Amino acid sequence: MAAWGDNELELRLAAASTPERVASAALLLSDVIRAAYPGLGENSVTMVVSNYSMIAGLRPRDDAGHSAISDVISFARDPERAFDSIASAWGIAKAFAEHGLDLHLYKAELWARGNAGPVARLGDEFMALMRRLSREKKPIPLMRGSTVIYSLVHRVGRANGKTTVVKARIDVDGKPCDVRISTGSEDQFFDAAKNKRVVHAIALDAAWAITSGGTYVFDASSSRARSATPWKPISGAELMKELSGVQQIDSEDLRHVLDDIAGR
Repeated sequence: MAAWGDNELELRLAAASTPERVASAALLLSDVIRAAYPGLGENSVTMVVSNYSMIAGLRPRDDAGHSAISDVISFARDPERAFDSIASAWGIAKAFAEHGLDLHLYKAELWARGNAGPVARLGDEFMALMRRLSREKKPIPLMRGSTVIYSLVHRVGRANGKTTVVKARIDVDGKPCDVRISTGSEDQFFDAAKNKRVVHAIALDAAWAITSGGTYVFDASSSRARSATPWKPISGAELMKELSGVQQIDSEDLRHVLDDIAGR
């Protein structure tokens, strides 16, 4: 067995590496990873292939790549349960159903770093499950609305030279997400990305996927970032001073006070 190196996920075949098998593995892994993380940058994940007893290893090069690979591993461990927690589960199942058939004849297995055995075997049972899930399950519905999140702006740019779409990498619910910037707001985000230590209040036209388990998962590919405003934390003493002149306050009044403070 080859050394893991920087691989986090490996597709292993009981066969030698040939151009045809490498191409099939690359197509499968590319579609699965991009289904897990729509809009993933082209350099976020790299693939390394061994020469004999073929192993195609995926290596993350940034947080987004790591997040995409982690979701694929979670899906492979328990595909049906994944539909309760992973917004991209339907897309991952569809990618396996479309491209996994070419490789399951070679006893293909998915291995994750730190596991003593494969997290999934791409045999007849697994492929039948992928076809059933992609046919019976439906793309997860979306709930849309506006919100403000607080995050560093890690980077701003285009996924590749062929697109004019500009995206910002921000943290939502503890995960890095590449969110498209609304037209006309690009300069705000380029300025925000210049200082990696300043947290910004980021206004989003957001979408949340509603999983079959009833939980809400942020859908970056269907969301837009409208503005980025530097945010200054406020101490408890400062908050009490702001509220000292108010005789009675309800939740709506408090929201206006906090919005006013955040805008300073």
